[in-house]
Amino acid sequence: MIWLPLALITAFSLSTTDALSKKALDDTEDIVIVWVREGYALPFLAVGLLFVPVPKLDPAFWLTVASLIPLEVVALVLYIKAIRLSPLSLTIPFMALSPVFIMVIAFFILGERPTPAGLFGVVLIMAGAYALNAKTSETGLLGPLKAIAKER
Repeated sequence: MIWLPLALITAFSLSTTDALSKKALDDTEDIVIVWVREGYALPFLAVGLLFVPVPKLDPAFWLTVASLIPLEVVALVLYIKAIRLSPLSLTIPFMALSPVFIMVIAFFILGERPTPAGLFGVVLIMAGAYALNAKTSETGLLGPLKAIAKER
């Protein structure tokens, strides 16, 4: 049952990171925030290498890592730019749409089909994110959709 406190700590830490990043963007360049967000994890990950045996890694692994690192950097830079340009209350809920994109990409690239329970879970996540934003919107039920078109 240790997963519950770990999940809560992770959620709190990630939301705090976004808020602190937004505050730091007032007087810091975007790329510095990207390096700080990722760089502070490196010592902890390096310590983890002492306790986990490293398996034999084939060239396909290294090719995959080499192609994904630039994509991750671009994604994080764009995320920081979004945090700079828009309020956190409009930017962060878009992260709830990640399972939708992952599900669509997995279908087209890997041929994976979600189970009915998995599809229901993704729909619930989308509905929850939409409901949270529709409730706080002054423009009514379609407010979140209008905010997508309006926000840079």
